[in-house]
Amino acid sequence: MRGIRIFPSIQTQQSAHPATQNLLLFPPPSFRKLFSGSLWFFRPQNPLTISSWPPSTVPMPESSPSTLERAKKLLDSGYPLLDVRTVEEFRRGHVKTEKIVNIPYLFSFEHGREKNDRFLEEVSAVFNTDDRFLVVCAIGIRSLEATQELQDNGFNKVKDQGGGFEAWVKNGFPVAKPKA
Repeated sequence: MRGIRIFPSIQTQQSAHPATQNLLLFPPPSFRKLFSGSLWFFRPQNPLTISSWPPSTVPMPESSPSTLERAKKLLDSGYPLLDVRTVEEFRRGHVKTEKIVNIPYLFSFEHGREKNDRFLEEVSAVFNTDDRFLVVCAIGIRSLEATQELQDNGFNKVKDQGGGFEAWVKNGFPVAKPKA
């Protein structure tokens, strides 16, 4: 398969997610920087069988119009929005709201994406752990990861917008576009 490299010396890690617990994560967290942020799943019984992430049984971020409408109401009422997309993505357009902050969860490089090691520090410089705010990314995956990390570190009132910026645009909600 194009783009897939097999490194026999790299150990895999058992998946903790119920839908994929019979699969192995590759690469393990310590090696994910080498790959474009992707997770591949191998079935232990047949290591050549690769399943894409996320498996169809894993629920994707909720992005129904009603979820987005609730997010819009929260933003209209003054909720701040943390956009965790890259600076480049943010500059191409973002959710139009009064209080918005862009702190990338991942950085894009020629070789792929890498986690922002200062993410928590940068968020903590803007928000307190008891602040209420929404988190958004492009399609809802990074924002779920960022929201989970924030919640694991004491930001208990943070919520994922659901569906990402693409769902926001698709449903016709207001967008701030770059000035030409």
